[in-house]
Amino acid sequence: MIHRDLCDPTYTKNYSPLRMQFHFVLSRFVCVDGLVPLTKEEIAQEMKCDIQSIYKFMKAAEKEGVIRVDGDRIYLVKHVPSKDYKDGYVKHYPFIESDEFKALSVQAQRFILYTLWVGVYNEGRKLERELSTLYHKPYQLDGVLNLYSKKPALDVLEEAKAFLKFEPATKGDHWFKVTGILEQFEVQPLKNQGDIKWLDDLLVTSTCDLLSDKTKGDMIAIKKQYFYDLGSIGLELFTHALDKVLLSFKLYQLELKNEVIPYLRGTLLDLEEKILPTIRNCIAHTKQALNTTKDLAISGVRSWVTRFEGRLSKLNNALRYLLEKQLKREVQKTEKNPAREQVILESKEPFPFYNWLEAE
Repeated sequence: MIHRDLCDPTYTKNYSPLRMQFHFVLSRFVCVDGLVPLTKEEIAQEMKCDIQSIYKFMKAAEKEGVIRVDGDRIYLVKHVPSKDYKDGYVKHYPFIESDEFKALSVQAQRFILYTLWVGVYNEGRKLERELSTLYHKPYQLDGVLNLYSKKPALDVLEEAKAFLKFEPATKGDHWFKVTGILEQFEVQPLKNQGDIKWLDDLLVTSTCDLLSDKTKGDMIAIKKQYFYDLGSIGLELFTHALDKVLLSFKLYQLELKNEVIPYLRGTLLDLEEKILPTIRNCIAHTKQALNTTKDLAISGVRSWVTRFEGRLSKLNNALRYLLEKQLKREVQKTEKNPAREQVILESKEPFPFYNWLEAE
């Protein structure tokens, strides 16, 4: 999927065809947290261009807030992280990375992306506009495309017919109407390869490239679920658990018995209990930092307060979620074994303090 902003004519009318392909490659290889597990050389290889172009695109994209660069890691800021996608994306149809699409003029490419941005690929959604909306009027740079007269706009529409379905406009010859994508191009959208690329790279680095595709798919599903439920904390939990699993001397035997995923889940549950004290400490330190920052009389302090408040909210939500999850497990164990109920209640009692100085 492609973030809608990357097809928005406000952006694309300033992009070259190669710059647009740069966005498409990043969108195809983005992980659930925004990480793009590709090196600059791999991106250049995917795009079949020189490395200098990648550096140029990265610098421009970082300045525009499209990506964030952290050391050697690239994060796509303009991505769709939620499991509830709604209208925040454009379907990543294979044709937009095809040679036929790349052979179109840059204005025709921008127009096709404009129709996808509007949503003509959805059933029943159409794009009907006055032709003059595509080009700039005298002393007004308000055209959707970087065109300055009617003739080039008509040429763009003619080119776009190679991919789009047109119908006669209901409001006259000075209008155009796009009703969808041609049937041969309206195929299954490209699947995101980011998380599986990230996992494959990790497996190769750990010399554990023996896992089946099913096991890897289940691992990615768990990673996404932990990220959706706990954000960056969930991602950290999953990464630590996965490292422990990959270091296991019995990994090959677990794979043969289809027990890698149960082992991973068990490791995650163990880490969930161990991380609770750390989260509590982080909450205490963040509260202290927040209270201290509020008392500072310096410029820009509001942004720091907002940052600490956001961090505190995430930590509290994570702590609440993990405690509720832990309680549910205890309840399930109790229901299976009622004799455990008294043991659980007794374990909730405060530990008696023993003062050895007063002992006889």
